[in-house]
Amino acid sequence: MIVVALGAALGAALDVLGGWVSSLETYAGWISFAPLAGNTNLSSSGGGLLPWERFAMWVGLTVLWAAAALVLLRTPPSNERATVDVTASDG
Repeated sequence: MIVVALGAALGAALDVLGGWVSSLETYAGWISFAPLAGNTNLSSSGGGLLPWERFAMWVGLTVLWAAAALVLLRTPPSNERATVDVTASDG
């Protein structure tokens, strides 16, 4: 149960990280002037990641999350000491 919560928290953290990195250097809204046109979204005016860079970043974050999930959810190795027959007599 805790392992699933850790995996979900890691996924949420990677989602927030990816969203933050995707929004770096993008501009939205008015910047230093009131535009004459009705378009107030200036995100296409330089800065930010290219579409293929965003795609590569999200694929990388997804692979990282999947690898972490495999590590967290793997079956623990069987311990030979735990399978010792304790009913055997000593003598």
